[in-house]
Amino acid sequence: MSMLVLCYIFKNEIYMRKVFYFAILIILYVAQIGCSTNWDEKYNDFPFETCANTSLSVSSDTLYFQSEASSRQLTISADSYWTAIPSANWIQLSESRAKGNSTLTISVSDNKNTIEQRKGSVIINNGIETITVYVEQSNMVEQLQPDKLELTFPYHGGSNQVIVDANVTWTAISNDSWISVTKNDPGTAVAIEIQRNNKIESRQGSFTIHGVEKTYTINVNQEAAPEELKPNSLELYFPYYGGSNQVIVNSNVNWSVSSDSPWISVIKNDIGTAITVELQSNEYASSRQGTIIIKGINLICTVSVTQTGAPEQLQLNPTELSFPPHGGSNQVLVSANTDWNVSSDVTWISTKKNDINTAFAVMVEPNNITESRNGIILVSGAAKTYIVKVTQDPMIEQIVLDKTNLSFPYHGGSNQVIVNANVNWTVNCNASWIRVEKNKANTAFAIYAQSNESVNDRSTTITVTGVKQSYDISVLQKGKR
Repeated sequence: MSMLVLCYIFKNEIYMRKVFYFAILIILYVAQIGCSTNWDEKYNDFPFETCANTSLSVSSDTLYFQSEASSRQLTISADSYWTAIPSANWIQLSESRAKGNSTLTISVSDNKNTIEQRKGSVIINNGIETITVYVEQSNMVEQLQPDKLELTFPYHGGSNQVIVDANVTWTAISNDSWISVTKNDPGTAVAIEIQRNNKIESRQGSFTIHGVEKTYTINVNQEAAPEELKPNSLELYFPYYGGSNQVIVNSNVNWSVSSDSPWISVIKNDIGTAITVELQSNEYASSRQGTIIIKGINLICTVSVTQTGAPEQLQLNPTELSFPPHGGSNQVLVSANTDWNVSSDVTWISTKKNDINTAFAVMVEPNNITESRNGIILVSGAAKTYIVKVTQDPMIEQIVLDKTNLSFPYHGGSNQVIVNANVNWTVNCNASWIRVEKNKANTAFAIYAQSNESVNDRSTTITVTGVKQSYDISVLQKGKR
C-alpha cells in the first residue's frame, strides 16, 4: 500500500508542481490589486479604501482671493473616501470629508493686514495620495478718505464735522492753536471747533488726518471780523399825531442814514453815534409803515417805523332815505379819513361807490306789496360800521272789474268777469246755484249759473278779495214762468 501511494505521488509530481506555482501567482496578484480597509487616527478614524488603482485630483492647485471675505469652489475628483484640512483658521471649508467626486467651497475671512498678503493651504488626502491646494489672499488696500478737504468758518467761529471713511486706525492732529479737532468714538468722523477771529483779516490753518500710510491735510479758512453797524433798536412806534425819538448806533465805520418815506425825518448827530427821528401827524385812520436805512461800508441796517392811524372819521349825509312805491335813486355823501365799503342788507336796494370815494348812489326797486318795507345800507370803515336807513312806501292796491252786475235767464248759463289787479286776489260765492272758476293767468274768472225751477227770481253776490279790499258783483236770475 505504501508503495502504491509513493508511486502515485511520484507519478503526479509534475502536475502538483504546476498547481503550486499557479496558486502562488494568484496570491501575488490578489495582494497587488486587492483592497483593504484601514483606519487612520490622523484622519479621525475615517475609513480609507487602500487600493492600488485609487485616483485623486483637483481642479486647481492654487486659489487666489482678494482682501475681502469671499468664497471659491474647488472640484475634487475621487473614487474613494477623502478628507480636507485647512492650514489656518482664516480658511474655512464647506466640508472636511466625503466620498467620490465633490465640489468643495473654500472661504476666507477679511484680510485686514495692509502690509502683506497671507498664504495658507488645504491638504486633501485619500489614504494613499495627498494633494496640497495653496490659498493666497491679497493684503487689504488702505482706505482713508475724508468727505471734505476744505472748510470755511465765519469770523465768530463755530463747529463742523468731517466724515472719515476708513478701514484702518487713524488720528487727527491740529496744526494751529485756534483749531480744535476731536475724533469720535466709532472712528467715523472728526469734530472741528473754531475760535472767534477778532482780526479784520481772514486767516488760514489746517489739521491732518494720519492713517497707516496715507495722510490728508484739511485746510481751514476763517473769515475776517466784519465791520460793526448795530442800531440799539430795529423798530420804532409813534402815535398818529407824530413826535420824535432817537436811535443809538454802535459802529466801527463811517455810516449814513436816510428814510424811504417823506413823513419820516432823520438827522445824524455830529459825532456819528445817534439818529434823531421825527414824524409828521398821520391824518388817516389806517396805520402806516416806513423804513430808516443805515449804510456802512459793506453792511446795511434797517429800522422799521410804524405810526398808528388817527381816530376814524366817517360822516354820512343823509343817514335816512325814503322812496315811493315805484322806487327810484338817490345819493349819500361820505366824508372819511379811511377806506370804506358800502353794501345793503336787502336785495331790493343796490349801491354804487363813486371813483373818488366821496359818495355812493342808492337804487331802489319798485315795491310790489301793499305794505311799506325797510332796509339798511352798511358803510364799513376800518374800525366801525355806519348805517343809512331806507324806507319805501307800500304799493296802492288796485283791483278793477269789467262787470259789477250779472243777470242770467231762468234756464241758467255762463259769463265772464275780467280782473285787472296789481295784487293777488281770490273769488268766492256762497250760493249753491253759482259756480266760479279763476283762470290760470289771474286775469279773469268764469261764472256758471244753474237752471232756476222756481217761478220766483233769485239773487246772490260774488266777492273778489284782494290784499286789503273786497269787491262785490251782484248776480240776478229770473224765475221760470
